Amino acid sequence: MIRKAKAVWRGTGRAGSGNLSTDSGVLTETPYSFKTRFENEKGTNPEELIPTKHDPGLWSALSTQELLKVALDRGAV
Repeated sequence: MIRKAKAVWRGTGRAGSGNLSTDSGVLTETPYSFKTRFENEKGTNPEELIPTKHDPGLWSALSTQELLKVALDRGAV
């Protein structure tokens, strides 16, 4: 099964904001911004979107030295 999402960001850094939608319709134009991540503004954040408790094997792999080195070299996973 292939699922896709669309994210749009306008502006920069703390002043910017965006929204995201998923093919499933669970998220439709859901807002996200600096404030939804680091403050209490209504919207979503990466911690809500990453299914950490559903795939502990993935997070075990992410914690390995080699994968972390690749992530640091590239700036993202």
